Amino acid sequence: MKKYSKFNHNKMRMPYAYWLERYKGKLIDDITLMEHKIYHRQFKAWQIGNMEKVF
Repeated sequence: MKKYSKFNHNKMRMPYAYWLERYKGKLIDDITLMEHKIYHRQFKAWQIGNMEKVF
């Protein structure tokens, strides 16, 4: 059983830090503020499921 497998079915429950590690390959402690702003916007768009709604 995968770690955090329960998040695969509900995007709204996946933590930002886990998403960042899984999809971007970076740890939250290693990113800059500018990267955080970009990634957090992408994360919110991913949760909603439509990139145009957030950008």
